[in-house]
Amino acid sequence: MNEGFVLLSEEGNDVREGKNRLFEVIEEMDEEMRKGLCERLSEMGGHFECVLEGLFGGGRGEVKVRDGKDLVK
Repeated sequence: MNEGFVLLSEEGNDVREGKNRLFEVIEEMDEEMRKGLCERLSEMGGHFECVLEGLFGGGRGEVKVRDGKDLVK
């Protein structure tokens, strides 16, 4: 009976460690997505202004995130 308890305790620890690692990986992925999204939005902003100039013969426009919202969540 003691052997079974030890085995289950070890497996429980493994599950907790796996869960913690999974949350770490998710946080890392969120950060990478935020970084990539910011880079793409910046690129889009430049292209957007060029498109406006081409369509309307001038003008100004920008692409930006409003209200500091986290677009990844």
